[in-house]
Amino acid sequence: MKSTRKTIFCDIDGTLLKHIPPSDLPKKLDQTLVLPETLQKIKYWDSQGYDVILTTGRRESLRKITEKQLLDTGIVYDKLLMGLGPGERIIINDKKADGTIAAWAMTPQRNSGIGEYNFSNLSEISKQYFYLFSSKDIKGIQKLFAKDIVLEDWEGRVVGYNNVSSKVLQIFHSVENLNVEIKSISHVNNTTYGEIIVQIDSQQIPVLDVISYDAESKISYIKAYRCA
Repeated sequence: MKSTRKTIFCDIDGTLLKHIPPSDLPKKLDQTLVLPETLQKIKYWDSQGYDVILTTGRRESLRKITEKQLLDTGIVYDKLLMGLGPGERIIINDKKADGTIAAWAMTPQRNSGIGEYNFSNLSEISKQYFYLFSSKDIKGIQKLFAKDIVLEDWEGRVVGYNNVSSKVLQIFHSVENLNVEIKSISHVNNTTYGEIIVQIDSQQIPVLDVISYDAESKISYIKAYRCA
């Protein structure tokens, strides 16, 4: 998988800093609280050369206060967009020519911080997983697994790296022909949702694969729903 320079649009209040009502900011600047692992993430983004665009519903009249607050807390960025409405923020971006998904969303709980989130293109990792599954490449698949991975499907639940690896290998050995056709993949927070058709010998099985990833972009949970 190729690594490319990312552009990150990130909210401030409740995401990087503890949420304070904008009207209270001038009198509560000394109460600024950086949320867990914010500065580590900012440092990482900076080291990777990412473009960081901070977005906020704070009014333009609070720009100087906001800039000082960010400077004092050590949050570096490229642009600051202010005065955005309180409603949903929607990013629209076309897919790359090779099908790579070029935009996705992360929605942490207010004031929980962003430490648990990774910023890999998880849709592309899920595509890689489906390709390796089709190829019966157990070693390639194992490289994607977290040590505490859990696999659930309509036949049961398996826990742990070795047990899940054995389950997948059992599937590979039980069929002669295996292929995964990807219908669609969506990506929200640390989870992807893949609509796929699994071809097992002469049988076609529509499946929804819900794949969750840990902070190191390793697969930690797979839930497969048989759709028919």
